[in-house]
Amino acid sequence: MEDIKSVETDYNSFCSIDDDVSNGKMSAENGEKAISNINFLKFDMIQMRRFRNANWISDEFVVNVLNAWLSNQNQVLREIQSNLVFTPNLTKKQFSSLVQNISNPSEMKDLIVNNLIYQIATKSSQSEYVNPLKSGLISCKTSDDGTYKNKSLMSLFDNNSSTSFISQPRKDAFIIISLPSFLRLQLFEYSLTAPIYNDDRKFQGSISSWSVLGSNDLNSFSDVLSTVTNNNDLSKSGAQKTFKVDKIKDGCYYQHFKIVQTSLNHVGNLSIPLAGLDLSGKVLIVNENNE
Repeated sequence: MEDIKSVETDYNSFCSIDDDVSNGKMSAENGEKAISNINFLKFDMIQMRRFRNANWISDEFVVNVLNAWLSNQNQVLREIQSNLVFTPNLTKKQFSSLVQNISNPSEMKDLIVNNLIYQIATKSSQSEYVNPLKSGLISCKTSDDGTYKNKSLMSLFDNNSSTSFISQPRKDAFIIISLPSFLRLQLFEYSLTAPIYNDDRKFQGSISSWSVLGSNDLNSFSDVLSTVTNNNDLSKSGAQKTFKVDKIKDGCYYQHFKIVQTSLNHVGNLSIPLAGLDLSGKVLIVNENNE
């Protein structure tokens, strides 16, 4: 609601200044100074038309604003194109939302792809689930190569709640999930599932404290997206929880996501026990040679 009010305020301010300059109540120089703090990126196509028609604004100012606005719109178009890959069947509401996004590239956009790993594994819900790690559509690594018998990373992405992955216990144990090389994700939330208590596993619970980091290379994970401490949502057998990132960073898309355990798990050791994991957010298809 605040964003809508700020857009209306900025546009009304511009219209008032435009009228004053056009009617001789303000000089063009002072008018340009007055509009320098207006956020034109929030204007829609119709509002931008009035800006373009204000012939008292200097060419340099107009070009700078239009370049920024068009660049923002191009980014939205890329996001929409990428989203459509994972949304093959659009509803009327979704279609209307996409049209509105094109008209106003800076408004809130409903371009979230939920459970991206599941969407990759099912070809956007168009086919049977195929383990994306086994098929090579995603890749994954852990803090060491050693895992318990029948508790490999494959079990983390087999869409079977009765199987699970358990890493060897060690300080700062981690899992890295890598998306296909052409795909980036602006992470909004992620889901984790604790292993089920059964004959194969006599302990309950999963991790309790961890951080999620994003990167576009495997050497530097400096961007912290989520920090969770002493959480009990995954303390029970088969518990599943979706966690939101701490702060969504505008325009920050990543290929690699790292989950680092930061304290003892609910079992009381330093291993990472998980039965499921998925990621949700805005996707972006990139040119691998020129991102």
